[in-house]
Amino acid sequence: MTRYEVLKILAAQLTDEVCIVSLGGLVDEWYNARPEPRGASLYLQALGCHMPLALGVALGLPHRPVVCLESDGSALMSLGILATLGNEQPENLKIFVFDNEMYESIGGAPTHTSGRVDLAEMARGAGVTEARMVRTEGELREAAEEALSSDRLHFVVAKIEPGVEDGLPRKKSDGIEDKYLFVRYLEDSEGITIIAPSEHN
Repeated sequence: MTRYEVLKILAAQLTDEVCIVSLGGLVDEWYNARPEPRGASLYLQALGCHMPLALGVALGLPHRPVVCLESDGSALMSLGILATLGNEQPENLKIFVFDNEMYESIGGAPTHTSGRVDLAEMARGAGVTEARMVRTEGELREAAEEALSSDRLHFVVAKIEPGVEDGLPRKKSDGIEDKYLFVRYLEDSEGITIIAPSEHN
């Protein structure tokens, strides 16, 4: 299965979840799979930072479902977060790792998951009980439905084919704009202030 196929399946199941989105080809694909509500997804161009940030958002908004769309390369760069997830057990956090077994955006060098490394097994070893690997659309649909309807932390590794969906419109906002769109979306939907207006002299 392709990443874009998986993303469309996930997007169709979401309601008011906020999403932390990894980098590479995932960005434009998710932007097209779930264009609205604008600001509900934070696109973070920083390898290894997505699961830690998603955990922070989940702990800060424990009543709000949080979805992290991660890549294998980025997950491998911050494996220590698995231990924190195992101890914290944020019930509102659902993590989906897209594993194509390579660093595709920098030329296709293999990641460790192309060998014997199994991220789902590593998560289980760290105490994330609801961790599994899926290889088909049917398995993915079942895992997503279970995760998104559950009050437990879930960690789903989706084995996907290499490649980026062709012909999709590009996301036009940059990282700075994405940050403010995300913050303002949370402020409006939660009725809170995160970044107060600056004072004018």
